[in-house]
Amino acid sequence: MRRSIGSRSRASRAAPGFTVVEILMAVAVLSFTMVPVLYLTSAQVTVAKVDRVRLLANALCLATLERFGRYENSPWDFLSPTENPRERVGMDLWRRDPLLGALVNDPGVRTLFTVHDVKSSIFMVRDLEPGLHQIVSDVDWRVDTGTNSRRERVTYSRFVAKEQIR
Repeated sequence: MRRSIGSRSRASRAAPGFTVVEILMAVAVLSFTMVPVLYLTSAQVTVAKVDRVRLLANALCLATLERFGRYENSPWDFLSPTENPRERVGMDLWRRDPLLGALVNDPGVRTLFTVHDVKSSIFMVRDLEPGLHQIVSDVDWRVDTGTNSRRERVTYSRFVAKEQIR
């Protein structure tokens, strides 16, 4: 038995499956729905990096105050004089002080500090009142968000008394 050519073409049209046009339409719809998801995912990665730098900046700022926040651990000798003889200032003490340097000793942290241009400063005022000093720790860094760049900052301050108040 021979089948005619016409019956063969009808049988092939009735076969299950999708046409090329249907497949292309499905791919297009999936592509349009995935673009926002991919964009949001990449934005979240950027936010996570910035948050990591912010956490490290907070840690450095607080560690600086803990390191020098007692009268007997005064940073006065580490700092450079200013015009006012009661004030001194210093930059990036974590580079010179081994205890603070341990905080940023990890190669990954150092890379983050370099990439984000992290800078720390400490400012000290002696004898606001007799026996009362003020220490201000400040850390700032660069945040690059695609087309623009800005600097962010965290600052903490502590008062240090020569004698403990009872």
